[in-house]
Amino acid sequence: MVLLLALALSQQLLRGYRDFFHTIYLGQEAKRNSHHLLSVKMRPRDNLKSYINFFQGQLAKVSSCGEEVSAFAFINGLQVLHPYKHLLKHNFTKMSEVLSRAQPYIQLEETMKAFSKLNDGG
Repeated sequence: MVLLLALALSQQLLRGYRDFFHTIYLGQEAKRNSHHLLSVKMRPRDNLKSYINFFQGQLAKVSSCGEEVSAFAFINGLQVLHPYKHLLKHNFTKMSEVLSRAQPYIQLEETMKAFSKLNDGG
């Protein structure tokens, strides 16, 4: 048991050194696995467009990820706020479906932001 634990720790250390080498010496970030996407969450101050941009940036860091996993991770990271509840109702199986369904919400957010600027005098 102790030997297995030591082996697992040594493998983690080797992965850590490899990632460090790629980042510092090669100037590139090491690819992550798809589990990383499950930690990507929409911040309270984010709008849907900024969350999509952030999520896609994180998705680019993942070595291989299916559309089903990325769609699930994206929906999982959404804030459960009024305008996004409708996105949560659907069983999306592809990230492309999520992105196409999100477009009207993005347009609504941008319209509301423009009206808010007009009302504020800016």
